[in-house]
Amino acid sequence: MRNYFMLACSTLVLSLLLTPLSHAASADKILDATGVEGGLVVLVGCEDGQLAIQLRGNDRFLVQVLDVDDERIATARTLIRSRGLYGPVAADRFDGRRLPLVN
Repeated sequence: MRNYFMLACSTLVLSLLLTPLSHAASADKILDATGVEGGLVVLVGCEDGQLAIQLRGNDRFLVQVLDVDDERIATARTLIRSRGLYGPVAADRFDGRRLPLVN
């Protein structure tokens, strides 16, 4: 089951990389393809925070953005705060090797 999930995620990520879409369309495509209706979304890497906001989907989601670049994190935080979403959507730095999440 875990291998199937990883394959599905890998396929989804690859298809998103090959298909240029708006952030809203990308988020809708991700949420539709996974069938997930809530939970924790971890977005590794961000441009400006827009995709993270769109991935929130509804009140059943929490979104954690992780990036190695302080400038991108600051940009994402500014946008997230301007939309009044900081808390349910957050942006933090990580070292690029280990996700700062507890098993």
